Amino acid sequence: RVMADFPNEDDDVLISASLVEAAEAREQSPAKGDGKMVIGLDIARAGSDNTAWVLRKGNYARVLMVKNGLDLMQTVGLTMKFLQDFPSAVVHLDLVSLGSGVFDRLRETEYARRVFGVGFGEKAQDEKTYKNLRVEAYDQTRQWLKHACLEKSPYWKELCIPHKTFDSSGRLVLETKEQIKRRGFSSPDVADALCFTLTRKLSSGGLTRPTFIDERALDLFGV
Repeated sequence: RVMADFPNEDDDVLISASLVEAAEAREQSPAKGDGKMVIGLDIARAGSDNTAWVLRKGNYARVLMVKNGLDLMQTVGLTMKFLQDFPSAVVHLDLVSLGSGVFDRLRETEYARRVFGVGFGEKAQDEKTYKNLRVEAYDQTRQWLKHACLEKSPYWKELCIPHKTFDSSGRLVLETKEQIKRRGFSSPDVADALCFTLTRKLSSGGLTRPTFIDERALDLFGV
């Protein structure tokens, strides 16, 4: 389901409707975007959820595809097609649940060096400010949107769905997809896919650590 209007804007919203609308109103050719191409992939976990692909290049982003009812091999096949269509792009995808199966299969293909995993449930880089990597990534995306150009799509409204709260330590917390559904909204799959383009897991010496994307750093890893 695609929302016809933006959710009501209130103090509990992390990313405001006005911020998203301003990003959609900016005009910029995607060819002029700085930095590497990154495709964010959020994989459906339930019948009503969608599998979503979002392409970001610098401060420009667009929704590539949103599909419902795909099996894992169909998701793998479509992702490989996008990697073929965008030969300089890398993919960042969720490692939670079904995502690990897609990740493992893609790592067996010729595109293995262009596929990276993101674990939204992992610890944030700034553990004193954020409960986990998911809310940190959403807040990073909020900052990015201030100068971003979004190609118009009704799916960007999903960015305004998640509500924020604070835990007993004063850290920022983002409501889960299950909590969002209990409020009557669909899962923000496209919003998550965009956030994936701004963060990923890097492996080094057998250890994994979440990190936010520095476009210059990608060159160091040959991607």
